[in-house]
Amino acid sequence: MQDYVSGKLSADEVISAYLIQYKKVNTTNDLAVEDVVAPSSKSAFSRLNPVAANAQIRVKNLGSNLISSLQIQYGTQGFLKNKYIWKGKIIPGKTETIILSGMISSKPGDNIFEVNCLKTNGKADSYPKDNSLKVHFSPAPVHEEMVIFYLLTNNQAEQNAYVLKNSRGKIISERKLGCLKNATTYRDTMVLKTGDYTLALIDTAGDGLEFWYNGEGGRGEARLLNAKGDMLKAFESDFGSGWEYNLKVASNPDPVDSSQLAIGLFPTRTREKTTLDYMANKRQDVLVQLVNDPGGNVIEEHRYNQLKEGIFTYDLSRYPKGRFYLKVIVNGEEKFKKRVRFRE
Repeated sequence: MQDYVSGKLSADEVISAYLIQYKKVNTTNDLAVEDVVAPSSKSAFSRLNPVAANAQIRVKNLGSNLISSLQIQYGTQGFLKNKYIWKGKIIPGKTETIILSGMISSKPGDNIFEVNCLKTNGKADSYPKDNSLKVHFSPAPVHEEMVIFYLLTNNQAEQNAYVLKNSRGKIISERKLGCLKNATTYRDTMVLKTGDYTLALIDTAGDGLEFWYNGEGGRGEARLLNAKGDMLKAFESDFGSGWEYNLKVASNPDPVDSSQLAIGLFPTRTREKTTLDYMANKRQDVLVQLVNDPGGNVIEEHRYNQLKEGIFTYDLSRYPKGRFYLKVIVNGEEKFKKRVRFRE
């Protein structure tokens, strides 16, 4: 490195060192249960949870023998346990994800899922202390038999598709790639039998129904409604490549969350206008404020009394180029805040 002169300290020398110790594996049939992917309350697995069926676990072969079979016991604490004989191939040092079929029993609130490997290659495990694991999880939502999937496509609908499958992987309803039209509203009514289902929406471009950098794509929306039109679930439009929503259908559905809101703003980089989309499960007084950033001064506000649903467009072209915050205040409580950049 050439010599240089700096008026102030601006460089550091950092040395990292690692000590690696190793020896020959001293166990033969040694499996470790590393994690429960689903059901789980861990934030790392939030995209896959909550689930209603088909638990997933990660296991690792820590022994010297190839693992070709496992006897696994699993289930929710307080309910009957299931047993599963897995057959496959896990070479030493490798990790495998195993799907444990069947419904995941649960009660309202917090639950504990337990998994225990009883036998490895048909024998007692060489080190049984890492063969079991317990994790906390929340149950999948329970809905009534009739649900409506509401989908408003953006300007690039050819990138999107959705599918609803039951716990056995059978397709119940779908709209394939190439079937959707741009900027079009779909309301698909589904009458479902008692059981467990997975609803999935995909985007082949990886930018969801909305992405701040893709202004030409516009903004779309996805919601799950009940037969009365109440929101059961409002999905985030900026979701990347896709999402999965797991649900149960039963005769004792969860009560509808009357406080649920769906609020969106697009575009957030504009040369003229931005549009706010608002939907709620009940009528409430709504205040929308446009605030300077920095400064925090309210430069524009709009009041909507007893609002349940609406689309509102605001013209920023009368203001100097700069940054703003748009706030949505419902019954005196701030529920939404997003930065908007106006550029010439």
